[in-house]
Amino acid sequence: MNSDCIIQIINYLEDDIKSIFCCMLINKAWSYTAIPFLWRNPFGIISNGDFSKAPKIVQTYILCLSENDKLHLIYEGFNISKTESAFFDYPSYIREINCNLVNKSISTWFKKTYFEHKSINEEKENLFVGKIYDMFFSRCNRLFSFEIGLRKYGSFNYPNFSSFLRLRQAITDLQHLGIYFHPLDNEKINEQINEHISKFFIKLLTFRCHNIHFIDYKSCANKDILVYHDEKNIAYFKISELIKLQHGLRLFRYLGEISILNFEESSSIFDALKTQINSLTHLELRGIGFNGKIIQCLKLFKNLRFLIIINCYQDKLLSEDLFPEPEQLSITKFVFLSNRNMSDNLQVAFLKLPNYNLKSLTTDFIDNPKIINSLNYQFPNIIYLSTRIERNGFVNMNWISNLTKLSHLVLDVSFNVLGYLTYSHIYHFGLLLPLSLKVLHIDNEHFSPHILGNLLKACVEKKISLEILGLHFDYRSRINELYLHTILEYISRFPGDDLIGLKELRIGVGLNKESLEDIFPDKILKIVKENVPVFTNKNEYGYWYWNWIRDDCNKFVQDSLIDV
Repeated sequence: MNSDCIIQIINYLEDDIKSIFCCMLINKAWSYTAIPFLWRNPFGIISNGDFSKAPKIVQTYILCLSENDKLHLIYEGFNISKTESAFFDYPSYIREINCNLVNKSISTWFKKTYFEHKSINEEKENLFVGKIYDMFFSRCNRLFSFEIGLRKYGSFNYPNFSSFLRLRQAITDLQHLGIYFHPLDNEKINEQINEHISKFFIKLLTFRCHNIHFIDYKSCANKDILVYHDEKNIAYFKISELIKLQHGLRLFRYLGEISILNFEESSSIFDALKTQINSLTHLELRGIGFNGKIIQCLKLFKNLRFLIIINCYQDKLLSEDLFPEPEQLSITKFVFLSNRNMSDNLQVAFLKLPNYNLKSLTTDFIDNPKIINSLNYQFPNIIYLSTRIERNGFVNMNWISNLTKLSHLVLDVSFNVLGYLTYSHIYHFGLLLPLSLKVLHIDNEHFSPHILGNLLKACVEKKISLEILGLHFDYRSRINELYLHTILEYISRFPGDDLIGLKELRIGVGLNKESLEDIFPDKILKIVKENVPVFTNKNEYGYWYWNWIRDDCNKFVQDSLIDV
């Protein structure tokens, strides 16, 4: 088999690391093709929080250090081999660097290798970190993705990336950039980190990196760090200048702090984003301030498909005549959450911003009468709805019967609903559900088995062909086998019994780390598995919206990087 075919197969496997490892063992040709794929983002395989494999990855990279660097580290007291070397030039394969994961991996290696070793101090740790990063940047052919900031692990700091000799060659074709400035809660440490990030930012502007498709940006309170002065001493916001340089920006994430009211920076960012109106498809805004100027810019993004607005605020001087007009954007997915620092009227205006093309809506602001009217006529094509139910929300959901294409419904049921909810209310709500519904997910441990039973009873009577049922509980103590007995009453056991032909049942607790065997008795587990093809604790949605948002955006970025 020629190398092109092998590459196609490995590309198809993508993140199936185990299968790619098996491919590597077939023969030399497969091995030489598979290894670059495995090592283009080696720290990505530990992004789920399990850093047990991290020391081995770091140890492999130590073998790749130059002879001079090894001798320098040995001289400084590091116990590493001077002669042992790696079989492959692993640093040349790296394409994605997430400094959070790299630093945490190095920190894990230090704890395992030099536990309570007094000769290894902070200065030597920083020296080691600098050697590793310098090797990455000097040996990699080019980076596709680079993320810096957010956390500091161990006592070491980020190196001064701007001092690396081959920095230009490494980042010229960068396509995904994450810049996360640290909040100044520990000023001495974070100021130095932010200074290094700031210098790296200036290098990006100096090298005129213009092929970045995806930018994640977290702001900070220190304006001196955010502002760039050119040779004429003209001040620019660095992020705005970087946006303007791009030839086709597709995704932009702004992660601001609600405690920092920075309308100057947000206005500057939107001025820059206007240069990307033809290419921008994904926009995520957190903690950003909206004024009239920004709102006017927002409606220009005609090719926008995915919009997230979370925990944002408005200028107190913003008048209602500057609010966005209805049906301005042809987006297909809209997430609008926790925007309590906006007036109700502005929130209504934002939720009416999409037109009839909207297919997916996630919001916690749905009990407003003006929004309910919009759901009835403005969004007829919604197939995914994720919302929080407050107080007597179930009583006022007649509108849901009009969503005739709805296939996925995710409900976060607030604790205060219990004082208003009766069995007849939930039964009536079940009768309102559209026949198109296939997936129902409920996120609340206070949703008792009896309430769940009345909901499923209504689904059976209305003949809703539910295929996937998901339940999520915050605490282990809130769940018991009564939930399973209730579900078994209403699921199909024989063809033609007019019950729910459930194909998959998902029950998760907390972060979904507890196995089903630890939660339920073996006897009831066996019965459920005999009647439901798939029974898992892998809860797709988790905390009712968070995992869905991040996974969707991150998958978009990863798929695009793979395509390139």
